[in-house]
Amino acid sequence: MAQGDKILSIQALRGIAAILVVVFHAQVLLEKFVAKGAQPAWLNSIPLLAKGGQVGVDIFFVISGLVIVYTCWDRFGCPVNAAFFLKKRIFRIFPVYWLNLVPWVIVFLFFSHALASHPVFNLEQTIFSFFLIPCFNGMNGPLNTYYLLGAAWALTYEFYFYLLVTLALFFDRKWFVPIIIICFAGGTFIPQKETIPLLTIFSSSLLAEFLYGMAIGYALRRAVRIPKWSALSALLLAPALFWGSEYLPFYRGYSWGIPAALLVFGVVFLDRAGTLRMPCWLSAVGNSSYSLYLSHGIVQSALGKILTLSGMWPALSGDLYVFLISLISILTGYCCWLLTEKPLDAWFSRRFLRREAAR
Repeated sequence: MAQGDKILSIQALRGIAAILVVVFHAQVLLEKFVAKGAQPAWLNSIPLLAKGGQVGVDIFFVISGLVIVYTCWDRFGCPVNAAFFLKKRIFRIFPVYWLNLVPWVIVFLFFSHALASHPVFNLEQTIFSFFLIPCFNGMNGPLNTYYLLGAAWALTYEFYFYLLVTLALFFDRKWFVPIIIICFAGGTFIPQKETIPLLTIFSSSLLAEFLYGMAIGYALRRAVRIPKWSALSALLLAPALFWGSEYLPFYRGYSWGIPAALLVFGVVFLDRAGTLRMPCWLSAVGNSSYSLYLSHGIVQSALGKILTLSGMWPALSGDLYVFLISLISILTGYCCWLLTEKPLDAWFSRRFLRREAAR
């Protein structure tokens, strides 16, 4: 189940989450071109399946909560560890993000006339995108309509969580959960305002998903014995609750966050019990999930342009196009991980982190 400090099934869960997001965006891309001759996809004919791939982000948030507790378990109560944690997160997030953001900057700078949603290059938007600073986009839209790289909206939530963890690492471990809960719960009393994205983040139900993951991480670190039937029940209940969310008031952190947490809980504890083994190819996709998440947008946009210019949209069924576009995105994301993210992580680790980690 574990190798060193790495929970092997987590990589497979990351792979599942990334694939869900990629397929969802392939579905969205196809839908944009149905009016231009593309055949509709069966996946898009069922409302929950048409939008359900977004739950991949919720799975990512649950995983983040789990991994932070699992890896930081013995690092509390030390300012040096807090500084090291934040430094490591910055090096983990920003270099690869910037590498994937640059192509979008070039597109917006030289080809913005071809993009209906952002017809004019905006320097302020570019600067805020580079540093993941939430800012009102003038369109009453969420963060993903403002950042040049739309998928970066999730990184803003991740980094807010990492900042709170950095604060908590200054204190004893017993204060970790109370600090995070107080900060998250305090935000629920702030009214959401799309015109002030920072308040939207502080008050979002999405933050609860990190707490779900933290609870799973605590159970793992405390070696809590979870019966196989409980883990299996959680795994089976996850899709049922996700499907049922279509018929209940929608609060994403609960409507999709709880099924996502049950999925992670079920997979991790069935893996620990030796009952479940995830496919190696899913773990490989999980290894590349960050590069895949960041790169698939421009890959799919390019494929859309190619298919439009070549007049190939009507040639195949919509579902086949969703599959092919997703597959090309996944393979490209893996290559990006292999050629850029992996070497970059290794270089930053050798250059900036190894000496501090040895202290």
